[in-house]
Amino acid sequence: MAKMEEKAKVGRPRLADPELIKDSWYRVAASLSIVLMLVMGGLGILTAQITTSKGLDNAKASVVNVKKKNVRVIPAKTAETRIINVDGTVTRIIPAK
Repeated sequence: MAKMEEKAKVGRPRLADPELIKDSWYRVAASLSIVLMLVMGGLGILTAQITTSKGLDNAKASVVNVKKKNVRVIPAKTAETRIINVDGTVTRIIPAK
């Protein structure tokens, strides 16, 4: 009788065993959970800052509250007037001298 030879494996070999695949999925899940916690914490901090400052209405500034330190006042004869319409167009009026 002839001696039996084993066939050589043909095709693409397996790149990872099941244990390595399982470990990699655990790492992916842990990374995604950390990212999710960071995003939720950031949103919580932003929400807390907006609610404690009573919304974005306090972000508006007023020129009246500016201290008049080193401020040069331009006379009305040489200053231009800007008219801003509702649609956002700006009209500038320069007074004649």
